[in-house]
Amino acid sequence: MVQAEGEATIDMLLLICNKILQTGVWSKPWTKSLVITLPKKGNLKLCQNYRTISLIRHPSKVMLKVILNRLKPEAEKIIAEEQAGFRPGRSTVEQICNVRILMKKYLQHQPELHYVFIDFKKAFDRVWHEALWPTMRKYNINSNLIRVIDNLYNKATSSVFCNNNIGDWLTTVGM
Repeated sequence: MVQAEGEATIDMLLLICNKILQTGVWSKPWTKSLVITLPKKGNLKLCQNYRTISLIRHPSKVMLKVILNRLKPEAEKIIAEEQAGFRPGRSTVEQICNVRILMKKYLQHQPELHYVFIDFKKAFDRVWHEALWPTMRKYNINSNLIRVIDNLYNKATSSVFCNNNIGDWLTTVGM
């Protein structure tokens, strides 16, 4: 999208993104997302047989990529070496294989083994934001970056597109 528009658009987008990074203030249209449903397999009369996705504006995607690229190096300093999920070049499948190998070795020497697997499905949808900001500060994440993300979460609105109608715009919580 940006490449097709030319240098003037790129310069304007850069200017706006830098302004957001400096002030923490987002353009209102950039904080809106339209939620649509996509059918999965099975009975389409059941809600669980639909996947929801949020459509956001292209400039918002650019800004979110900027934020992601600034957060990644900070996160790498904090995340334990053993964590594989959501990290490039690491596989959760490989981690599961490692656990199985360790369990097998342990059971050769001990008759009993107790273990627990925790499924963090949708964990990011349930982030406690009031604890997130102090935690980010504790790990010395750039305060401007925290403010930008905080303002996005507090200003974000979504509407559901269903039966060719757009619903009311509501404030949403979650990632």
